[in-house]
Amino acid sequence: MFKKVLIAVLSATIIISSLFSCKKVEHKEVVSKNVSESSSEAPKPTNINPLTGTADLNPSMLNKRPVSFIINNSHSAWPQYGISDADILYEWPYEGSATRIMALFADYTKPQTVGPLRSVRHDFVELSIPYNTVFVHWGGSYAGYNWLENYNINNFDGQSGYESFFRDQNRLDSGYSLEHTGMISTSAFTQTLQSNNIDMNYQTSPAFKFNESETPITFPDTMANSVSVKLSGEVTCDLNYDAATKKYNKSEFGEPQLDASNNVQVSTDNVFILYSNITSFNGDPTLRDLHLEDGGYGYYLTQGTKTKINWTKPSVESPIKYTLENGEELVVNQGKSLIMFAYNEESSNTVFNS
Repeated sequence: MFKKVLIAVLSATIIISSLFSCKKVEHKEVVSKNVSESSSEAPKPTNINPLTGTADLNPSMLNKRPVSFIINNSHSAWPQYGISDADILYEWPYEGSATRIMALFADYTKPQTVGPLRSVRHDFVELSIPYNTVFVHWGGSYAGYNWLENYNINNFDGQSGYESFFRDQNRLDSGYSLEHTGMISTSAFTQTLQSNNIDMNYQTSPAFKFNESETPITFPDTMANSVSVKLSGEVTCDLNYDAATKKYNKSEFGEPQLDASNNVQVSTDNVFILYSNITSFNGDPTLRDLHLEDGGYGYYLTQGTKTKINWTKPSVESPIKYTLENGEELVVNQGKSLIMFAYNEESSNTVFNS
């Protein structure tokens, strides 16, 4: 009798233990499943603009080649059309005491009109080659034309009779000089690209090592709420940080640089001031050479702060590489960028204000 009771008790204990054991295993499976679900990352957006790092590119422009436009920056040519929409603006002294602008667009259709357009120089071509851009200009120096030909660049010249180019009649009637009136219609340019069988399919590499964190890059020990950069004898670029928009607003010739398309002041998230060994080109006093192969140093401004940087361009096909003074690659905040080249000897005339 005692054996039967003992067997019954042991059997009951085994059954109860098994039940608890099953429940415990089941609980582990549920917990494991919940952890797996909570750790899954949201998919990255696909409409990343390779020139700005922002997820706002028109889907129709994904994996398409950017377009470079050479824009007149003589004061008598102001205001320009389309420049407030550019993803990257390059500016430097190109001849005499004037500066010229190259505007890069991942989506060239954002503005209806771009201009006034001006002539190509060889340094413009070299800076655009790493992005495989389609190149738009109106005329050019002999060196500029040689580079376009030697590197087989798809380019469209306003002097070649394409229907997408036109003279702004309102400007002509208002007394603008002829060289300040050459424009391009971006919608008509689409037809020009198609009729000339230009292959626009291309996956552009990111223009910079972009910051992917939600926290912007700052250099709080070195504030820079404004900067004045002497680019040439005629042009000083003034940039003032707007804490509300977190952008630098651009002025030259003592006045805001406005876009004639929308009356918006040109502004940028990132400012690069690159000092360069700028000389005359092949002894021609009217032409300039940036000597990009020499590299140099400069400053990177963002979020009202700045840091000193070094820059190099390892080859014609390579983009500019930016590094901090300790040699680490510069991480750049997402957004638009202004890249200015200034004479080495003018570095002491760059004025920062905190």
